[in-house]
Amino acid sequence: MGLIDLPDYLFKYISLCNDYHKRMIYNNEIFFASIDKLNDPYDSVVMLRYDLATDEQINERYKYYVKLDHPNLTDIEVERVAKNEMRLNDIKNKDRVNGILVKQRKWVSEHYGIFSMSSVNDSVLMWSHYSDAHKGICIRFNIQKFLNFIRNDCVKERLLIVWNKVEYLPEYPLINPFELTTDEIVIKPLLIKSNRWKYENEIRFILFDHPDKALIVPDGVIDQIILGCKITTENRNSMIEISRQKNLAISQSCLKSDSFGLELNDINID
Repeated sequence: MGLIDLPDYLFKYISLCNDYHKRMIYNNEIFFASIDKLNDPYDSVVMLRYDLATDEQINERYKYYVKLDHPNLTDIEVERVAKNEMRLNDIKNKDRVNGILVKQRKWVSEHYGIFSMSSVNDSVLMWSHYSDAHKGICIRFNIQKFLNFIRNDCVKERLLIVWNKVEYLPEYPLINPFELTTDEIVIKPLLIKSNRWKYENEIRFILFDHPDKALIVPDGVIDQIILGCKITTENRNSMIEISRQKNLAISQSCLKSDSFGLELNDINID
């Protein structure tokens, strides 16, 4: 599963009542949350259905791993070891299949952190759900600078981050892991959600081996603040001041007069 090309900008809707969110704008701190902190109970735990695999698929996968672990074995020996492993680990056993989801959720929760952004900044629903009913703000990320941070600073710290679009599906999928590559087995369940969430237009950044980890991004990665149409005067003034201090562009979200939508108007703070 390759990394997708990204747009120039992505957006994070935040509430100014949330301390994690406030640190994003004041401290350049972003947070890669474990799945336990996400608001969709199905998030990242669409089950891998090992019971859907054919005997041939299982045998081939076992042979692949046996060869990796024991490169000096002959083909006949590999076949024998693989068949023995299949017998000892009956992955189609009903009790085993029923326990996989619990184990899968625990594994994902302990090994991955997720930071989500949206490709749109004018979603009425996103403002309602994530920006304190339009009283919060939306932060714009300069994606080229963000990717430079991931490819340079994070690599130096041995932090692996990958990204992709979330796939929204009308029905709960049946995923045969033996039809996926090794990378897809890891990533695919993290990128599937019900199409009820399609309005989020989500791009997901996944941090390996570090759930619930905060990272500080350089100045310039966050480059604009968009104020909610119901933001309080106090918070509006605070955001204007922080935009001055950090040299950020700042805009005001407003209701359109002729349709159910939002428009953005630049704020001149000179």
